Amino acid sequence: MTLVAAAGFYLFRYGLDRPVGATCALFAAVALGGLARIPGTGRQRAALVLRLLPVCWLLVVVGTWLSVRTWSAVVGMLAVGFALAFAAVGGPRLAGAAPGLQLLYILPSFPPYAPGTLAERLAGTTTGLVLLVAAEALLFPEPAPPPYRERAAHAARVAARCATLLATAPHTLTGTDVRLAHETGRTLRSLSLPEAERPAGPGVRDRALAHTGLAARTLLSRLADLPAAPDGRPGPEETAALRAVAVVATAAATCLHTGQPPVTPYAELAAARARVAAASAAGAAGAAPPDLPPGVLRRHAAVLEIADAALALGTAADLAVHGRHASVDTGQSRFWYARSRAPVLWWHRVCHHAGRRSVFFQNAVRIALALTAARLVAGLDTLPHGFWAMLATLSLTRTTLGDTWSTIRAALVATARWPEPWSPPGR
Repeated sequence: MTLVAAAGFYLFRYGLDRPVGATCALFAAVALGGLARIPGTGRQRAALVLRLLPVCWLLVVVGTWLSVRTWSAVVGMLAVGFALAFAAVGGPRLAGAAPGLQLLYILPSFPPYAPGTLAERLAGTTTGLVLLVAAEALLFPEPAPPPYRERAAHAARVAARCATLLATAPHTLTGTDVRLAHETGRTLRSLSLPEAERPAGPGVRDRALAHTGLAARTLLSRLADLPAAPDGRPGPEETAALRAVAVVATAAATCLHTGQPPVTPYAELAAARARVAAASAAGAAGAAPPDLPPGVLRRHAAVLEIADAALALGTAADLAVHGRHASVDTGQSRFWYARSRAPVLWWHRVCHHAGRRSVFFQNAVRIALALTAARLVAGLDTLPHGFWAMLATLSLTRTTLGDTWSTIRAALVATARWPEPWSPPGR
């Protein structure tokens, strides 16, 4: 960020004698390189900044034209501030980029109203962002963590191995296998993942990838906790179901790893599940001679849960890789998102967070009102250096009052100055 800010500023200020472009180049680097907290490696951050470049142009243009009057600047600050903060519902990367985008809008929204400098502002902003992209991608490269798809593929392979062991003599898992299943499931939890690798977006692939991880965790948990057969020998319908589960889990892992469409016997697993369900229902009703004991019925119920989780895993893995072009049947209600377009899914996400119980909504309202109030006071000429007041509001506001106050205390201590220069005692 230091190299990019200095290069952009001195290029425009002293190389091209364009002070407005120099300011925009400097603040573009500070906004998305310093104020923003985009998770991921340098290359991942560079890719996101490059995709956000048109949004940055739009913010500079809108901010420049709305600064003509105080009331238009205030209304624009309210609308744009809320929209950018609320964009955090799109995932950790957008949430991290939002403060930087806010700054890119705040800078041109302040006087003077100078639409004639718009081209220079856009040139400076673009130069700063392009230099930032190059620096993020080329300087100090970082090793990329394993992507979520690979983690899910590994979990599916572990599940297939556990199902194979349970389907063959002695039909049990060792303590090492049980620990491996639980540990592998924990690696798919959001808190165990880097922010950039969490499938938190509203799109089909992100939703399906999160669904894949949930199904894999459920499958591993059910396999590890499967009760032993009362006599040590499970019924043939249970064994057939577990073998089919192993095949489906292996195919899901291959699909996630290679991207090839899964060729899996879903029909075979569904048929084996139906046989287990029929045997369990007959035994519970006393129609199967002799009546099945409660231990066998509990095991049947557990095998049914395992089969359901395996079917969900295979379907979700295909959706995560191929999106709406998946070859599997997605008519089930739990895959309601499979055939929906991206705008519909975005609208669904926004509607579910458009309420006061949503933390994203609360944060967006809070930051929008704070920025609007600061812009209004600054526009009425009652607050000197209004831009810095808005920058302080943007950089210090946190989710809770306690976090905000602790941040403000640190900023006040760092900013405070003595009334006069300090001198040693006795002088």
